[in-house]
Amino acid sequence: MKQTEVTKKTELLAKNGRLAVAGYARHLVFNYDCRRIPRKLRIKEWDFYQILSNEYCLQMNIGHLSYVGSVSATLFNLKTGKRYSIGAMKPLVFNGFHMEPNGEVDHLLRFHNKNFDMSFDVKGRRRILHLVASNSTYKEFKIDMILTGIQNSEAMVIATPFSLPQDFYLNYKQNGFAARGSVVIDGQIFHFGGDSYGLLDWGRGVWPSKTQWYWGNGATTLPDGRVLGFNFGFGFGDLSHATENMLFVDGKAHKLETVTLANDETQIMKDWIFSSSDGRFELTMTPVYDNYTKTSMGPIFMECHQVFGKFNGQVILDTGEKIKVNNLLAFCEHANNHW
Repeated sequence: MKQTEVTKKTELLAKNGRLAVAGYARHLVFNYDCRRIPRKLRIKEWDFYQILSNEYCLQMNIGHLSYVGSVSATLFNLKTGKRYSIGAMKPLVFNGFHMEPNGEVDHLLRFHNKNFDMSFDVKGRRRILHLVASNSTYKEFKIDMILTGIQNSEAMVIATPFSLPQDFYLNYKQNGFAARGSVVIDGQIFHFGGDSYGLLDWGRGVWPSKTQWYWGNGATTLPDGRVLGFNFGFGFGDLSHATENMLFVDGKAHKLETVTLANDETQIMKDWIFSSSDGRFELTMTPVYDNYTKTSMGPIFMECHQVFGKFNGQVILDTGEKIKVNNLLAFCEHANNHW
C-alpha cells in the first residue's frame, strides 16, 4: 500500500471547506481553520487525555459537537470496575470553547463555571491537566496531573476524507507521555506515577452523522529502557491515502500499513488477534476489562466497548528490528455513534 506522507506546512481545507490534502504526517503540519467550514452545526472538536496505570485509568475530555459541548473526567479501576465520573454540558457551544487549532503549540484550554473548572495547559513537552469540581454526588473531585513527552517526539497525524466531499477528520495522537499526579475524590487519593503512561487524542473535523471505528493504543518501557508505543485504527473514512497505524520507539515514528482484527463480537472478552498487511504488527490482546459506555440523548447516540487487555506478540520497526511484546497493558475500542 502506497501512503501519502505530508512533510511541509499546508492548508488542510480549501476555501470552500473541502479537504485540500489527504495523508499522514509525523507533526501537525496541517493548518486547520474552522472558519472555512460552511456547515457550522457539523463541526466536532475535542481534546481527550487518558492516563493508564496497572490498576487505574483516568480520562479527561473537553470537546463539542457544535450544538452541545461536554467536559468530563472519569476514573475507573481495571480490576474491580469501580468508577467515578463527573462532568458538565453546555448547549449551543459552536466555537465558544475556543479550541486550539494546533495541538502541538503552547496553549491553554479551559472550561470554567461555578462548580467545574478544568484546564489543559501545554508548555513545551509538558501538559498540565487540572480539575476542581463538585456536584450532588461528589463534594470534591480534584485532579492534578503532569504529562511529560519525549524530546522531539513524533506523533500520528492524519487527514482523512469521507465519502461526502465536505466531510473530513484531522487527528493528532501522541502517546508514551510519562504521567505523574493524583486524583482526590472525597478524601480518597489515587496516585499515578512510575508505571503510568499518558495519551493525547486531539480531533477536529466534520463527520458523517453515523460512524463506527476501531482504535487501539498502548505504551510501555522495554527491558532496555526504551519507550515503545503503538497506535492503530480502522473502520471509518477513506484510508486509501494513509492509515493511522504507527509504532513509536523513544518518540520516533515507524509507519505501518493496514491492520486487521479477528475477534468474536458476541464474546467480547475472548482474545482479539491483530495482524498487519506488512507483517510488522502481530499481536494478540487478552481482555481484562470492558469499559462499556452508552449515551442516548435526543439525536445523539454513542456506544463504545473500550476493551483493555494484555497484548503479546511481536512488532517490527522500519529498521527491521524485531521487538517482543510481553503483557503490555493497552486497549482497543469499538465505537458506534450517531452524532
